[in-house]
Amino acid sequence: MSVADEAMIAPVLAPPTVTTAADAVTSTFAQDRLLEAVGVAVYTTDSQGRLTYFNEAAAELWGRRPQVGELWCGSWRLMWPDGTPMKHEDCPMAVSIRENRPIRGLEAMAERPDGTRVMFQPFPTPLRDESGQLVGAINVLSNADKYSPPEAPIEVVIRSADASAEVLVLDRGIGLPPGEVDIFAPFYRAEEARTRAAGVGIGLSVCRRLAEVLGGRMWAVAREGGGSEFGFSLPLAPEPA
Repeated sequence: MSVADEAMIAPVLAPPTVTTAADAVTSTFAQDRLLEAVGVAVYTTDSQGRLTYFNEAAAELWGRRPQVGELWCGSWRLMWPDGTPMKHEDCPMAVSIRENRPIRGLEAMAERPDGTRVMFQPFPTPLRDESGQLVGAINVLSNADKYSPPEAPIEVVIRSADASAEVLVLDRGIGLPPGEVDIFAPFYRAEEARTRAAGVGIGLSVCRRLAEVLGGRMWAVAREGGGSEFGFSLPLAPEPA
């Protein structure tokens, strides 16, 4: 890894140092920048469920920019996966705060003001102070198999090839856009991907860059019968003499 690459990655990995009020403001600003950069929908509330922060990916998923202080989340309307309406006070974030426990394994659907809908998986988690008192909660809204039908399995293959290790992710989702398009370009998102899920289009670019920094490569090809193959390879350590 070059000095330039270390300089790029180090600020993200380094823990914040807070010794003064000014440091606290700077640390909060840095954390907000990091939450914006990850490209995954994230928001926080206070202990009463009032919205205190959301990033751009969350606003894109919701299709709106809620006011700070709104209750439970920024979704315009919520539904269960079968389309049954879900009250905001019954949403996973509300349950997590009321019961002071993380909620896992649920899916929901958000309807935007323009009428479009998006499936997501919430991961609401209570935030507690050093004494264990509930002070708020954070929710990550994931679209982890966001581009594949729910019944279609996602395969992960790990294999060795020459002097490298390869990892392949095989899906039956929306596939790759037609034509000569660089899907690894920063902030690129296919039109169909925009209609299905939130994001800012930096994930693939960051993954390819990290693979290259480590001496490997990353690729994407269309699969016969639909879907995509995404893969990366990294060099294997040489056998000891």
